[in-house]
Amino acid sequence: MFSERASQQAFFAVSALLFAASAAVAIVWCAPMSTMGEMPMPGGWTMSMAWMRMPAELKTLGAMVLLISLYIAFLTMRENPYSSPVVRVQKERAQTVISTGPYRYVRHPMYTGACLFFLGTALLLGSWYGVLCTPVFIVLFELLANMVNRQVSSI
Repeated sequence: MFSERASQQAFFAVSALLFAASAAVAIVWCAPMSTMGEMPMPGGWTMSMAWMRMPAELKTLGAMVLLISLYIAFLTMRENPYSSPVVRVQKERAQTVISTGPYRYVRHPMYTGACLFFLGTALLLGSWYGVLCTPVFIVLFELLANMVNRQVSSI
């Protein structure tokens, strides 16, 4: 089995590869847009994404999902005074496992809120590609949650 450091390195390597691949796909995908039927806009920009319209109802749903994700983040920060961008157990502060608020429904509510944030943002901006990428983020957050659980349980 992988050591904790090796699994963290693997997670960050996969994340970096995913970023690089998505950047390469975006560059390749956007290159031929100048040859598509386009609508001129001020400043020399063109709008050639008209074929990719998203219904207004889905954009409205995206705004609601985005607000819910921010509310989940607020509830999580309010409930967990130990919230931190890094995983560390603070024994000197008598840190305990929290099982109230959003933690009574899910072990990692901040990750849940982040996944909803990605989905809501993609819907609100009308990006079908963003909606299709959301499952990738869900899988990455699942891997991160498992890594955090292993790190905390080993202490």
